[in-house]
Amino acid sequence: MDRASRRGAEDPYGAARCAVLRPLALGILGRPTAGGEQRSRSFVTAAWRPFDPGGGPFVSHASGDGTRPAAPAWRVSDNLFQVPPAFDYVATVTWASSGALVGIRKHFDVVGVFVIALVSALGSGFVRDALFLQRMPVMLTDPLYLPLIAVTVILFSLFSTPLTRVVTAQTVQKLIDIIDAVGIPIFAVIGMQLAEGRDIPVAGVIFVGVVNGTGGGLLRDVLVRDVPAILRPGQFVSLLLLLACVLFVGLKHYQSVTAPEAAWIAIGTFFVLRVLTLRFNWTSRSVLPESPLQ
Repeated sequence: MDRASRRGAEDPYGAARCAVLRPLALGILGRPTAGGEQRSRSFVTAAWRPFDPGGGPFVSHASGDGTRPAAPAWRVSDNLFQVPPAFDYVATVTWASSGALVGIRKHFDVVGVFVIALVSALGSGFVRDALFLQRMPVMLTDPLYLPLIAVTVILFSLFSTPLTRVVTAQTVQKLIDIIDAVGIPIFAVIGMQLAEGRDIPVAGVIFVGVVNGTGGGLLRDVLVRDVPAILRPGQFVSLLLLLACVLFVGLKHYQSVTAPEAAWIAIGTFFVLRVLTLRFNWTSRSVLPESPLQ
C-alpha cells in the first residue's frame, strides 16, 4: 500500500475532505492562463469556476490514452454580474485622485495623502472583505490597485501646485459625480454577490451592498476629521443606493430575474435618479430643523 493509500485508510474523513476542498479551493482562488496553469485571481468580479462540459461540477476526465487526467475545462460563471477591469481601474484612479486632493488641501505630507487616497479608492472594499466577509481584501491580491494609487499620489505630490490650480475642486467633483453615478451601484452589486456567497441573510446582503458603495467616503471624512457627508443633509446618494440594492435583491430572489439582468436594472435606476438629483438638486433635510435666529 502506497503512502497516499495508507493516509486515506488511517483518516478516511480527511481524505474525503481533501477530495472535496481541493477542487473547490482551485475554483475560488485561481483561474487558468492560456497555457492551462493556475495563477492568482486578481479581479474580484471575475467569478472563475471549474466547469465540466457535461454540466457537472469539477470532474477530472482521463486523457485519451488513459495515462494521466486531462485538465478540467474552465469558464466564467454565466450567473454572476461582472465588471470590465478597465472600468474598475478608471474608477479607482478617479476616487484616489479625489482623496489625494483632499489630503493636499488639508496640508498632509505624502504619507497622509497616500492614506487618504487609498481609503477613498479602496476603503469600501477593505471594510467589506476584512470586516464583514472575513476574507483576504482584494486590494492585496490585485497587482494593480496599490501601484495605481501610488502613481496617482506621486503625480499629485510632485505637481501639487499646478494641479490644484488647473484641476479645481469643482472639476474633480463633476468627474466624481459621473463615475459615482455608475460606479457606486456597480460595486454595491459586486458586494452583494459576495455576501450572498457567504449565505448572509437578505437584510445583511443589502447592508453590505450599501457599505460597499459608500464606505470609502465615510472613512475618508472620518480620517480628515470632517462630519461624514453621508450623515449630513445633502443630495440623495445613500438612500438611492439603498433603493437600488433592494431592487436588485427583490428582482433576483422574488422575480426569478438573472443576476446580470437584475444588476443592470438596479444600476440603471440608480443612474437615472442620481442624474435627476444632480440636475434638480434634490436634497434631504435635517430631522430637526434649525431654529430661526432670534
